[in-house]
Amino acid sequence: MPKTYLLSRTLDPLLGVFTGFLAYYLHETNPRTAPPPGHTLRDLIAWQWDQNNARREAQAAAAAAADSAELEAVRRELEEDVASASVKAAAVADAALAESKVKPATVDRAV
Repeated sequence: MPKTYLLSRTLDPLLGVFTGFLAYYLHETNPRTAPPPGHTLRDLIAWQWDQNNARREAQAAAAAAADSAELEAVRRELEEDVASASVKAAAVADAALAESKVKPATVDRAV
């Protein structure tokens, strides 16, 4: 099959793209074929853009809420760990104090 070009190998695709854009422009601006207000490509793209932004914001808000809930759970766990550690430290201190009071008495008895 012979290779035939209208203008040249590189200009033919450019001519096709230009013709497509020109046809789209003429279709959108011609009063007989123009889409109704709100249904032009620009309006539809803007609507879809807004929908995607709203969806992204909702996902970001949900992720932020989940992160804050997880952070609060970690804070509560850390506070419980600190509280239990302080209780253990107090118990150890009380035991050490009680043991120190008992040792001198046993040492005196042994002597």
